Amino acid sequence: MSDQQLPVINISATDTAEAEGNSGTTPFIFTVTRSGPTTGTSTVSYSIIGTGGNAASASDFSENRLPSGTVEFAPGETTKTITINVAGDTVLETDEEFAVVLQPPTGAIRGTNYVAWSTITNDEVGTLPVINISATYTAEAEGNSGTTPFTFTVTRSGPTTGTSTVSYSIIGTGGNAASASDFSENRLPSGTVEFAPGETTKTITINVAGDTVLETDEEFAVVLQPPTGAIRGTNYVAWSTITNDDQDNQATSGDDSLAGSANNDSIDGLAGNDTILGMAGNDTLAGGGGDDTLDGGLGADSMAGGL
Repeated sequence: MSDQQLPVINISATDTAEAEGNSGTTPFIFTVTRSGPTTGTSTVSYSIIGTGGNAASASDFSENRLPSGTVEFAPGETTKTITINVAGDTVLETDEEFAVVLQPPTGAIRGTNYVAWSTITNDEVGTLPVINISATYTAEAEGNSGTTPFTFTVTRSGPTTGTSTVSYSIIGTGGNAASASDFSENRLPSGTVEFAPGETTKTITINVAGDTVLETDEEFAVVLQPPTGAIRGTNYVAWSTITNDDQDNQATSGDDSLAGSANNDSIDGLAGNDTILGMAGNDTLAGGGGDDTLDGGLGADSMAGGL
């Protein structure tokens, strides 16, 4: 049977928003319709996804999981009902959104309305605190070894008598985005911040890996996820730049001015009249050909003037 001869399946929400209730479960009803030739059978599966700025999660539903299932149409049937049981609670929180998504069916085709949205509305009385984030420094040098801490301040304003929890993640941003190798443990950091009653400020420390690689500055952002027991403010993303602090010590056959770092450096000026400064560390400096000026700086240095 061609697609033109198959029935079409769509879905709609009975109520686009409904209160969650304070205990037990509250049924959210969705209607699945089949139109066109209905003499045969049709089967369609569905799944739930969180949507919007404050997406519903597994804990918002009965059995503590995102529901899924299958709808079967017998010959002649045109309407079926999907019941999604939302878990009631007494937690003051923001409204949460979810959608029921129909998968490609068997014995039918999906219509244009194969997704239906609904909102779980909070029915507790009160006002939630607001959580924001800011960078202590918008740019900081990475260092040549170990790690350099980049700190971010998470603030909670408004009523703070309860608890709040917010997770965060790191993303690379801008034209030269930071990647996992720029951070300690060679991964993009993530974590969770918890506010106890009365607490208004927390600090997130992101450890950036130091290196001696000459590179461009790299950018990243700390992004707050939708919190529990609070709402995200407008400043839920904070940016920072990892600035390069390594010197361009690429020697040429001409006259060069080269400088080392605080680490143990090995610098060869090659030909030309070169000026080489070792800085701190136990350095090995070689002038190469030409009239060279070598200064080991601090540390136990080895210097050779060359030809």
